[in-house]
Amino acid sequence: MKLRNTTRSSLTPLRVCFLTGRGEIADWMVASVRQMVQKTNAEVTLVVHVAEQVDDTVGHAGITHHLNRCCCAGVQSVKNAIRRDPQTYTSLSAVEWPDSVRRIQCKSQPADRFGVVIPSDVVETIVDACDVVVHFQVGILRGDILTQPEYGVLSFHHGDIRQYRGTPAGFWEFLHDAPRGGVTLQRLTPKLDAGDIVAFASVDLANAHTWAEVRRRLFRASPGVLTRGMQKLRDPSFAPVTVPDAELGTLYYLSDITFPVQARYLLKEICGLARTR
Repeated sequence: MKLRNTTRSSLTPLRVCFLTGRGEIADWMVASVRQMVQKTNAEVTLVVHVAEQVDDTVGHAGITHHLNRCCCAGVQSVKNAIRRDPQTYTSLSAVEWPDSVRRIQCKSQPADRFGVVIPSDVVETIVDACDVVVHFQVGILRGDILTQPEYGVLSFHHGDIRQYRGTPAGFWEFLHDAPRGGVTLQRLTPKLDAGDIVAFASVDLANAHTWAEVRRRLFRASPGVLTRGMQKLRDPSFAPVTVPDAELGTLYYLSDITFPVQARYLLKEICGLARTR
C-alpha cells in the first residue's frame, strides 16, 4: 500500500515520524496515514518501531479475557462476539513506504513511575528528521519525546476526552447508551488522555447494538481526523485546545470493569446480538 504525497504545495512539507510499538498496524491507522499524505502538505520521513513493550493488558485482548471469564457455556455465541475484534491489521513490513523513508528500531525504557521513555539518541534522530510524531500503541509516553519535536506527539483517543478517558475504546459509551461518541486527536502531555485537542470528530452511535459496532464507527472516522489535524498544524492562527482539568471526562481503568459491570455488558451484548439478527 503506497503512502505518497500527491498534493502539490508551495509550503515546505510537514515532516512526520510514524512511531509504533507494534509490528502489525491497524488498517484504520494505515488508512489515516495514507489519507494524510494524499490530502495534506505532510510526508512520512521516518518510521520508528519500538520493538519491546510492556504487555498491553488494557487493550482488546485484556478486556475480552476479563469479560469471557463471566460467560457461561450456554452463551458461546456471545463469547465469540466478544472476542471479535472489529479491527484488521497490516504488517508494518508490508506497508510500502516511499524509498526515501528511513526506518529504525529501538527499545523503550521504563519511566520512573509508569509509562515508557524513548532513548535520547532516538529522540534526537526524530527531532532532526521530523516536525511532528504520529503515535500508534507505544504505551504511555514520558520524557523528552513529548516536548522536543516542534509540533509534539499526536495520538488518537477513540473517545471524547471531555467525557470518556482511559480504556477500552467505546466500551463505556456502549455501556451507557451514549447517543454520540468521539474521536480525539490529541497532542500528548504527561497527563493521561488529557492532551491538547488538535482535531475532533463527533460520531453517531445511534443503533450501534454491540460494542464491536461502536468501535467500528469510531475507527471509520479516524482518517479524516488525522487529515484535519495536520492541516491545522501549519495554520499560524491555530492553537490546540487545552481542556481544564475540571472539564475532563472520567478516567476509566480495566479495574473498573467489575463483575456487575461485566454482567451488565453481557446482557447488553445478548440483546444487541438478538436485535442485529
